[in-house]
Amino acid sequence: MSTIVSKIKNIKSKKAQEAIEKIRKNFTIFPTDVKINDKGQLIKFVLNKKGYHFKRIPTGFKDFPDLIHLTLSENAITEIQYLENLTNLEKLYFFKNKIKKIEGLENLSKLKVLNIAHNKLTKINNLENLPELKQLILYENKIKKLEGLEGLSKLELLNFRKNKITKIEGISHLSQLKNINLSFNKIKKIEGLDQFPNLEELYLRRNQIEKIEGLDTLTNLKILNLAENKLIKKIEGLDNTNLKVLVLDDNQIKKIEGLDNLLNLERLCLEKNQLTRIEGVDQLSQLKELLLLKNQITRLRGIENLLNLKTLRLDKNNLIAEDKKIYGYGRQSIVKNYRKKMLKELTVRVEFLQQKMNMKGLKLADYQNIKEQIDEIYKRIQEFS
Repeated sequence: MSTIVSKIKNIKSKKAQEAIEKIRKNFTIFPTDVKINDKGQLIKFVLNKKGYHFKRIPTGFKDFPDLIHLTLSENAITEIQYLENLTNLEKLYFFKNKIKKIEGLENLSKLKVLNIAHNKLTKINNLENLPELKQLILYENKIKKLEGLEGLSKLELLNFRKNKITKIEGISHLSQLKNINLSFNKIKKIEGLDQFPNLEELYLRRNQIEKIEGLDTLTNLKILNLAENKLIKKIEGLDNTNLKVLVLDDNQIKKIEGLDNLLNLERLCLEKNQLTRIEGVDQLSQLKELLLLKNQITRLRGIENLLNLKTLRLDKNNLIAEDKKIYGYGRQSIVKNYRKKMLKELTVRVEFLQQKMNMKGLKLADYQNIKEQIDEIYKRIQEFS
């Protein structure tokens, strides 16, 4: 296993060797913290918290022009500086520092990933010289407005989780976005998403949203999380999406509906709502997970066609004793056991109606009505067979 000393000796640039040795006098550097390519170039440097917190970026970083990846997370850095020579940098991580302003990135035109999460930023600015940026990660700051994103036409991921944003705006030109995370903000309305044909994941957990809307053009959307908004009362506005995962936990939804076109849905989460029955899921043939904890559901009726279901969670509901017993058999066999129960009930119902048909004095209209009922039940029996 290479030691840090032997790794440093493999660096071709004497300036870079001297700079890293100078940094070693003040900070512990492990062999895994650096990566040197076949050309003797230092291309990766990680200087995370290791029992110390440095407040300033060491001046020696200006002597590492070949760096592709730089991580300076979990320190106490207040200012971004000494990076002007790192023109080959593609990944830059400043997670969990004390940075108040985005600056010093003017020369990093090749940068693809920028992470300044968990800092003290209040504004987005000085990003106009980052045309190759694909991921912008600024969660857990104090940003109030989506702005300053002009020129980031290649951006695919935007993570502004846990800020103070009140409106979805200033991003309509970012047509390549695939992943938007604006959870834990103060957004009241889903809007401004019309121009995102490539969007696959949208996270708006714990905001102040009252209605599911503004998603009509998101035909590639696969994951939608609107949990903990607490104000959403109805499932709607999802017809044009291609959802595989829908999370609506902790809202005020009383009825499962509006899912008819979500034929690829695999995971549906509706925990902590106001549901009293399982319905509106018959056509979800691909559904694998159905999470309905902490509702007011009394019967298992409605799950009989979910043949691919692997996980069903109904803890803390009000299931009747008979259905509670079936639920207790084992979550992966619930559907199978419930179908048996339904088949038995339907068979008993047919026998009862057949006896009724043989009653003396039955009118023709009543006879035809009973026959229609029997035919309908037979259709259902065939579905279960």
